[in-house]
Amino acid sequence: MIATKEDIIAAYKIFLNRHPESSFVLQNRIDKSIEENLIAFALSDEFLSRPDVAEIIQKAAKIVAENQKPINPSNSQ
Repeated sequence: MIATKEDIIAAYKIFLNRHPESSFVLQNRIDKSIEENLIAFALSDEFLSRPDVAEIIQKAAKIVAENQKPINPSNSQ
């Protein structure tokens, strides 16, 4: 899926607790995939420097681990 203006603004609010600094940076993220944008936000220095990020990542990792389905070796290839 391709990111819209609304997707990018929401990502700024969620990951960086702020609005985009300019229409230029907003435009640079529009029309890229949502996945590409989410990875960029999650790995950004600004996000990773937030004091609460370690806790957020731990909670997310725990939820992912709890919801993982076991891999069935007969279906792996």
